[in-house]
Amino acid sequence: MLSKIQQQKSIQGLNKWLRQGLVAFRKRLDILTIIALLTLILSILLLALTTGWLQVAGGALLAGDIGLISSLWTGRAAVHQQFAKEANIQRKTEIYGPLHAELKQLRECLQDASTGKQAYPKYIDGAGSEPVSSRYAHNYMGPTFLQWPAFKGDFRIDNFTESAQKVLNEAQYRAAIYNISIAATEKPSKELLTPYIASAFESIRKTPDFQEWDQKYRTTGDPQYGWFQRVDVASSSATPGSPYGQAIATIWLENFEARGWLLAGRLDQAAMSVYENYKSQGDVIPPDPSWFQHVLRMMCVELDNHATYRDAREVLIMLLEQVRVAENLLQEGLHYIRDHYEGGVPPV
Repeated sequence: MLSKIQQQKSIQGLNKWLRQGLVAFRKRLDILTIIALLTLILSILLLALTTGWLQVAGGALLAGDIGLISSLWTGRAAVHQQFAKEANIQRKTEIYGPLHAELKQLRECLQDASTGKQAYPKYIDGAGSEPVSSRYAHNYMGPTFLQWPAFKGDFRIDNFTESAQKVLNEAQYRAAIYNISIAATEKPSKELLTPYIASAFESIRKTPDFQEWDQKYRTTGDPQYGWFQRVDVASSSATPGSPYGQAIATIWLENFEARGWLLAGRLDQAAMSVYENYKSQGDVIPPDPSWFQHVLRMMCVELDNHATYRDAREVLIMLLEQVRVAENLLQEGLHYIRDHYEGGVPPV
C-alpha cells in the first residue's frame, strides 16, 4: 500500500515537472524561434534523405540555422539580464536599501542598550503593541520598524523570498514582544520609586534651608529656590489617588528617561539624566547628581531582581539576535546586487 502511494506521488511529481517545463518552454518561444526550429528540422532531413546539391544546401542551411538559433538565445539572455539588472537595482534603491538602513539603526540601538552605552528604548515604533502613550508622542527619536510592515502589506512583498519573509516576520514579532515587555516595567518601577522619593523630599522639608525658604522666600522666583518650590508642590498636591511622590516618580522615570537607563544597568546615567533635565528647565538649581543617584539606588536592588526587568532584558537580547540575522540577510542581498549588476567591490 505504501509503495503504491509513493508511486502515485512520484508520478504526480513527474507530471508537475513536465508541466512546468512545458510552460517554461512556451515562454521562450516566439515566431523567429519557431521558424528557426522548423528550418533546423528541414536541414537535418535534407542531409539525411537527399544527395547532391540538395544535401549541400541542407548543410549550408544547417550551419546558418545554428548561427541564427545561437544569436536568438544569446539576445534573449542579454535582454533577460538587462531586465534583471534594472529590477534588482530598483529593489536596492526602493526596498532593500531602506529596510537595511532601518534594521541597522535598530541593531545599533539595541546593541548599545545591551552594553549600557544607551538607555533601553521605550518602544519600537511600527512593530506593533506600542504603549498607549506612543499615540501622543511627538518628534519620536527612538528606533523604528516601519519598513517591513509596509512592504508586506502590499505587492512589494513579492520582492522577498519565503525564507526572507519568515526571518523578517520573526524580527517584527520579537520587536512587538519587546514593546510589551518594556511596558510591563513601568508600573513596578513607579511603585518602587514613589516611597523613596516621598522619604527624600520629607527629609528636605526638615532642613533649616527649607524652613528658611518657607518663612522668608516662598514667593521669590529666584532659581536657587526652585528646588524647594518643587518639593513643596509635590507634598501639597498629593491625593489618595496620587500618593506623595508618585507624580515625581513618573516624571523621573518616563519624562526624564531614568527607566531606560535603569533597564540598561546604568544607575549613574539614570541619575545624570534626571539632574540634566531639571537643570535644563532654567528656573531651578537641582541638587548634585549624587543626590538623585542615592534616591534611585535605594530601589535598584529590588528592580534588578524584579521579574519584569529580567524578562525585558532577555527579550532585548533575543530581539537583537534576530535583527542581526535580518540585517545580514539584507546585506547579502545588497552585496549580490553590487557584485552582479554594479561592477563589484568599489576600488576605494
